[in-house]
Amino acid sequence: SRGSVSLPSSASFPSLASLSGGASSLVSHDVMQSPLQVRMMSALTSFVARTCPMQARDRALHALETVLHSSGEFLSESWPVVLRCLIGVAKDDDKPLVGVAFKSLQLICTDFLSNLRARDLSLFIFAIGSFGRQLSDVNISLTSVGLLWNVADFLVMETANQTSSYLQLENTAEPAPENSDRSFYTVVPPSPGSRMDQRPTRLSARWLGVFGAMKTLATDLRPEVRNCALITLFKTLTTHGQHLGGTTWEACLWGILFPLIEDVKMAAASAANDRIDSDLGNGMVMLVHHSRNTAQKQWDETKVLAMGGIARLFKVFFEVLSELPHFSKSWDWLVQFIESSARGQSKEVSLAALNCLQDMVASQICNASFPDALREAIWEALEGLSRSLAGSPDPAPKALDVLLTSVNDIYIRTSSQQSSSAPSEPSLPSPQPSSSPSPASQLLPSPSPSSPSNPTSSEQDKDPQQLPNVVAKSVSDARRVLRILLPLAMYPPDYSNEASFIQLGVLSLAKRIPDMVHDHLHDIFPDVVHMLLNSLSYAIGLKYAKAPFEFTLAPPQANSAKSYHPLAEGCLSLLVDLMLRVGDSYCRAIVFEDILDVVNSCMMTKHSKLSPSIWKSGVACFLAIVPTGLAAVNKHTTPQHASQDGPQDTQNADQNGVEVLTVIQRNMIWSDLMDTIQGFLFQPQNATVPLVSQPERAEEEQFDVAIVDLLCTEIVGHASGIPMVHDRFLEIMQEGSALVAQGRDSLAFACYRNMFALCNKPLLSSTESQQPPQEQSSSSEGHDHDDNNDQDSKQKIDAHIARLIAPVVMGRCSEVLSRFVTDDRQSGSCPLPRSRLAEVSFLLQELLNAQIPPEIYSASGGPRGRTGNRSHLLSLFTVFADCIATSEREVKELLKQIFYLVAQEFLEIYPLAAALGGVPI
Repeated sequence: SRGSVSLPSSASFPSLASLSGGASSLVSHDVMQSPLQVRMMSALTSFVARTCPMQARDRALHALETVLHSSGEFLSESWPVVLRCLIGVAKDDDKPLVGVAFKSLQLICTDFLSNLRARDLSLFIFAIGSFGRQLSDVNISLTSVGLLWNVADFLVMETANQTSSYLQLENTAEPAPENSDRSFYTVVPPSPGSRMDQRPTRLSARWLGVFGAMKTLATDLRPEVRNCALITLFKTLTTHGQHLGGTTWEACLWGILFPLIEDVKMAAASAANDRIDSDLGNGMVMLVHHSRNTAQKQWDETKVLAMGGIARLFKVFFEVLSELPHFSKSWDWLVQFIESSARGQSKEVSLAALNCLQDMVASQICNASFPDALREAIWEALEGLSRSLAGSPDPAPKALDVLLTSVNDIYIRTSSQQSSSAPSEPSLPSPQPSSSPSPASQLLPSPSPSSPSNPTSSEQDKDPQQLPNVVAKSVSDARRVLRILLPLAMYPPDYSNEASFIQLGVLSLAKRIPDMVHDHLHDIFPDVVHMLLNSLSYAIGLKYAKAPFEFTLAPPQANSAKSYHPLAEGCLSLLVDLMLRVGDSYCRAIVFEDILDVVNSCMMTKHSKLSPSIWKSGVACFLAIVPTGLAAVNKHTTPQHASQDGPQDTQNADQNGVEVLTVIQRNMIWSDLMDTIQGFLFQPQNATVPLVSQPERAEEEQFDVAIVDLLCTEIVGHASGIPMVHDRFLEIMQEGSALVAQGRDSLAFACYRNMFALCNKPLLSSTESQQPPQEQSSSSEGHDHDDNNDQDSKQKIDAHIARLIAPVVMGRCSEVLSRFVTDDRQSGSCPLPRSRLAEVSFLLQELLNAQIPPEIYSASGGPRGRTGNRSHLLSLFTVFADCIATSEREVKELLKQIFYLVAQEFLEIYPLAAALGGVPI
């Protein structure tokens, strides 16, 4: 009958078997009877309509499966009828029928894909998507995703078939099949300038259909379905991406992948955060793991999969994708997506985003030939992430670790010149045990402390490519690294008594930067120092005024300030290493003042409640860098006469074009240095002195003595031509020698000892220079005339200092001895304090041993024609005579030896005791 087929009653269900048999016979008898084939299959599928009874629909679907088994290879024009029937069953979502209909769909996928025309295949892809979206059976949805994978394999085979109809150009004007999702068949037109396939083929359209079906399933509300679809989508692209053309890739990126990720982002942002444990009934609840017990956590998992998949695609097919006309926009979109994900509140997503970024950076795509514009996007993302993650209230330490590793990798891999030999990667010391190795432990090894930052003359003759572990870096990249490292260094460690592995990694990378940019050391070295000073200032709660970095954080809370003390100690140690290892006096000169300011603040924490290790480390840093720093400052200071023609508060240049310090700047540095010494040795009146034990007090005195020794042996010698420094020096020595009354004997005696040593130094220098001719000739061998001039200049400086200090020390001795005489007479039978007696004995012993040249200090009133190195004893002779009445045996013995020595030196009287060897001659 040519009329419409009437729906049978339930009594006529057995006739469906005969109908299926007739259909099988018809389609297998003559393939050319296409119209009749279509009508016969339409009649069969009409029993599947929703208006039919359930039993009839079930029997009709079984009949359809029988037809496909027996004669499916002969179907041609009737495929759309069959596929629409299956699509309708999937949309109705009747659980008893979905399973039966899906068997037919599986049969078509396994046996009859080659029988489908191009447009039938599109409808078949939509049918698979429909079964994936049905909610009756999750296993069918998961299996549908696998069928899409089978379709992708089929398309790959058609690609190799040169006679395949799928290679023909797609008719984009042809309407999409009825009951289908038109978005599956929309082909993005080719972009201008594309060097690949300019017009889409039928094969390209089918590829987009497969990816579009997976995209739809990848946003399913069921996490297992969407995750399966998402994994399959990226797995398909990774496996078969080499068969896709440029137009297909462009359409896939902007039409499928990017919109898919945006949908996942929106769904994850709007997902609820309530628990979703499964209710099994009868009061039983199946608890879901805490990592997936909310919708938001489940969507975060999907977001992680999407992010990892898209990043992997860009890494694997970078060469192909980089040829696309809009690749730069695609790259920017990807980097921005990863950056925004890393900044999110979810630690799982943040860590995954950073891992993706690190994988991209560590891959071969980020090598020396990596485009600057693309690398710029990564640098900007790393800078933004460093600030946002380190400044967040609860960042994940592992995420910061991955970020630090990414910074190291991109800095190494994007260099303009690389070492010919691959550097080794030993593990960095970690402050706490870890079950898995930290990514920060994979940083490159630090150079040896003894290795200079500038290559030697022999190294300069070599090809830079042959220098191991030396990579030429641009200054801009190095400064970017420093801007990234600063926020990471301020991340609080987990343990208060040791630095975190993040901080250790930051210090390790900062230590290597000057060596890696040795060609531009003058430009980058100050920035490295300023980054360390910023970190050090933050650790001790100091606001660093000279900060070239824009990033700032509020000072740490009082309860967490102690956790930053290990960072302060590490920064101080690294500052010492850089100042001593860099080997460039100009670099030391321009940063010495800034270092001195912050180190002074560290030393002054001695009078606060901060950890004693900070001020002790500060003193150790001070002792190490001051000699080299002062030498560099003096070397790069404009001579006084050269700066009179113009303002002295500006920087000038020497003959080599290197900027130098003015005299005013140098004098300010010296003034700050003397303030630091004086402020540390003599605590302010309003300072709170913490209670310490006797051993700790003795240890503190050792630091005081070390600073006084440094002042007298190193610092004063560099202050030639700076009267202000000499005046401050005398003031410090006088004030320090008077601290015996406060119980600081070690510091006072150190001042006395050094003052006498400075007075004796010119005599020792002249003695050394007056060697026998043979010895003098041998010792001067290999020295030129400049060395002799330097020696003469040094002797003049020593003599000048001795002339200044001799009257001071003699006046101090006269004052102490005179006060001793007065107090000893008034004390009666009560002994004086031990500290007073020790001071007097110490001074008498030093006066007895001192030999001061007459040109340095000469007492008036001595015997005519008798000048020697003991004239200082005559200036104090009357004071010695007053001390005779003391009852202290040790003092009397020293006085007796002094009188013997005076008689021997000036009167040529040799007492009997002297002749018997009782007095040293």
